[in-house]
Amino acid sequence: MNRVIIIICLFFTQCNTHRNGWVYYNMPELKRIAQLMNVDPIPPAVITFPRAYVREISDSIFSTDFYTLKNMYDIFYKKTYSHFYDFLFDALNQRIKIDFKNINTASRMPESVNLDSKISSIFESKGINGLIKEYCYPEEKSHFYKIKIADLTANEIASLSYFFFINQYFRYDNDVKQSVCFKKVGLLIF
Repeated sequence: MNRVIIIICLFFTQCNTHRNGWVYYNMPELKRIAQLMNVDPIPPAVITFPRAYVREISDSIFSTDFYTLKNMYDIFYKKTYSHFYDFLFDALNQRIKIDFKNINTASRMPESVNLDSKISSIFESKGINGLIKEYCYPEEKSHFYKIKIADLTANEIASLSYFFFINQYFRYDNDVKQSVCFKKVGLLIF
């Protein structure tokens, strides 16, 4: 009987965990990302092109890149975190709020993301599979999910990108074909 009560308590604890307690990215993925960011002379495209989504000090969601995060770590967070992957753990899992006002001008400026209410509602009720079904189609050979972008706004695409990101998908834009695709992180960097 005690085991049943413990299991039920653990279940409700997990169900009631606030978003900041969730782990979107685990340490093995983050160590691999950090390792790829240290490749000389230039990190591989698989890690330099995707966007990363973090919380800013105003509690807004910002779209940035791993170069910017690495610069922020080197300049402002190295004393707090002994390794870049430790910083990534807190940043990508939305556990810290990053102050972008002192950002290095060599980095791409982060962009604020205002989550679309319809997309947020679909995600909350049906999860990532609901968004895939509603807004994407699979490209079987490449393991990408491609957005049906014909009538989507930039904010809707950014909202989709955020929800895919917190479900361990990186976004890739194809400027030539004017398409936006998502691919599972584990298929890209391991």
